[in-house]
Amino acid sequence: MTLQLATRYKNIVQSQQADVKQSICNMIDKVETIIESSVPEHLQVYESGLLLSELLCLLNQSNSLLGSLSLEAFSDWLSLRTNRSVVLRGVLKVSGAVVKNDEALGTLLEICVRAWFCNTSPRSVDDQGEAQPPPPPEWSKLVTIFQKVPPKSPPFESALVSHNHLLTLYTLLVKTIPPGSSDLSQNAAVLSKLISYINSIVPNEGLDESKLALLWCLFVRLCITGCEQSNATVQSLTVLLNHLNEFYNYKQAWQLLHAIGIKKHTVVSNRCRVLSKALVSYILVQLPERIEGDTTPSMTSQYVRQTALAPGHLSSTSSDLVPSAEALRSVSQLEQLLPDKNYTDLKSQIELALTYIRSADNSLHNCDQFIMRLAKQLYSEAYIQAVPLDSDDVPSV
Repeated sequence: MTLQLATRYKNIVQSQQADVKQSICNMIDKVETIIESSVPEHLQVYESGLLLSELLCLLNQSNSLLGSLSLEAFSDWLSLRTNRSVVLRGVLKVSGAVVKNDEALGTLLEICVRAWFCNTSPRSVDDQGEAQPPPPPEWSKLVTIFQKVPPKSPPFESALVSHNHLLTLYTLLVKTIPPGSSDLSQNAAVLSKLISYINSIVPNEGLDESKLALLWCLFVRLCITGCEQSNATVQSLTVLLNHLNEFYNYKQAWQLLHAIGIKKHTVVSNRCRVLSKALVSYILVQLPERIEGDTTPSMTSQYVRQTALAPGHLSSTSSDLVPSAEALRSVSQLEQLLPDKNYTDLKSQIELALTYIRSADNSLHNCDQFIMRLAKQLYSEAYIQAVPLDSDDVPSV
């Protein structure tokens, strides 16, 4: 009905844009109010999804004023909500099937995921009348509600990458992997997708670099669970190393538009450089090389350290495996950041990374834990802090 009225009275939509946008916000408000007041809690997300479907169809009006106003209305409304909102949860559940406009869908889902973590729920009151802090947001609950987007051509994930919607991309990829999955082919398929996306992510003006840690963590985790042969692991890690070095070594090319202030400079922060260089160093240390002359036909492939105390570490006394020159150079470059005045405020994080890297107890098996423990020290964003850590794979110091 909303779409029919808007189509019939296009002149009103054109002349009363603020009112149209507010009316859409009012309808979203009513959905939330009706569901919360009349539907049992265990059915609220399902029922809100049903009521929201017609409103979400307004976003399919591509290249129209109504579509733009509808996206603005949903974006403004959702950006102020918490993960307790039944409308926000309903949007996560049904929008992938309802919204056909990839750009609008990506924007909507990215706002929902960010609001899930970054907006604080009000305190609740217990039976004694005392205010209690809200439970911390959890990735597992978000992923459970989030519904996968039906296959498209081109893939929806490509639109997410091009618009820097990396929280949604991460959620979508995690949703594809069953909890605790040991299915090699499934994990390998997700890793193959992630490799193609990683290759497309470069420093750019609209990129929120804190989100990269999530994808880097998932990447190394899939390298462990999605690669049957060590050569496949090394090939995948090489892609990641090239990507990480692009961020660490990034320098803004001089352009006329930047010089006259029409276009903003793309900046890679020192925090991102520390995380990327630390991860490069950590990975390279897990790829020792064989001493020349000690190679046999069965030892021609790259050895990968995948267990604690595996040979070939920085402090290894192995007779045939030693750290590569590239690994030693990378660790040295990370060490050289300590006296650098530009990195004074990151000294403790650099020292922490070096301690992990130098410990022979650490290997590729807990590289994902290394990334997130360091990322939590570098970034305060709630979606980083909410990533669970495996106490059994804590990097040793």
